[in-house]
Amino acid sequence: MAVKFKTTNLPPKDLLGSLAVAPVHKPVPGELPSKLAEAGKLYQPVKGTSAGSVYATVALSETMKVAARVGSDKLSIRVEGLCITDPKVVKKLIEIGFTESKGTHFSMHLSCGNVPVERVIGAILGSLGREFKTPIPVLDRVKEISK
Repeated sequence: MAVKFKTTNLPPKDLLGSLAVAPVHKPVPGELPSKLAEAGKLYQPVKGTSAGSVYATVALSETMKVAARVGSDKLSIRVEGLCITDPKVVKKLIEIGFTESKGTHFSMHLSCGNVPVERVIGAILGSLGREFKTPIPVLDRVKEISK
């Protein structure tokens, strides 16, 4: 006798646990970039250090906010949040290659050469050792926002 299984498209609740997913930003005409520390949505435009510099959020957790700015083969990553006061996190950021800027954030500026930018972003996010409440970002969306 064959056993019939119930199929579903959703994972069981016990697999999801307390997973909270951050919302995705929907662009608003004329919207100005916010501060990264205040960001709460994936792809939210955020201010860089220089005037006119705009990043897009690529990863968010309770204590760490990460944004990227993408050029042709150049990549800038910015990290802000409560995490930058934790000596263990600071050590990790420096080991990965980030530099502290004015005590307000950490940043990294790279030329990706022949390596696809999305691979570099993925490697950096994976190296941070955090559980983010955002899905893996889509590079085209990040490029649209970056300036």
